[in-house]
Amino acid sequence: MKKTICCFLFMGYCFLTQAAMPTKEDLKEYYDKAKTTTEQVFDASKEVAKESYETTKQWAGQASDATQAGVKNIKDYFKEKPVEDYQKVRNYKACIAVKKEGDKNILCLPNYRPYLCPEQSFKQLTEQHLIHYCN
Repeated sequence: MKKTICCFLFMGYCFLTQAAMPTKEDLKEYYDKAKTTTEQVFDASKEVAKESYETTKQWAGQASDATQAGVKNIKDYFKEKPVEDYQKVRNYKACIAVKKEGDKNILCLPNYRPYLCPEQSFKQLTEQHLIHYCN
């Protein structure tokens, strides 16, 4: 590295300073170090990317399995369920009540016919014992 003494004027004052001027060899050495460092970073990045790819591939397989299981559960949930006998009675929803047992809600038949429940429907539900009474 060459050492150079510089003089510069600033606001009427003369300042002397020593500056290092790089030679071609210095610049080549700097370039080689930068190149080596860049190659090392690139190689390390490739290694990290490869590991990330393998991990992602593994997780994707697990996620795919979980997704397939979830889709199956959804299909099972929305699969046409067998119709209960009481559901075949016309306007049965107007005739039934809901009774809470613990943390569950149970459909049941009240002791007296609700006002909106058709007589024929209530009679069919009670005579055929299609649903339990609420008491």
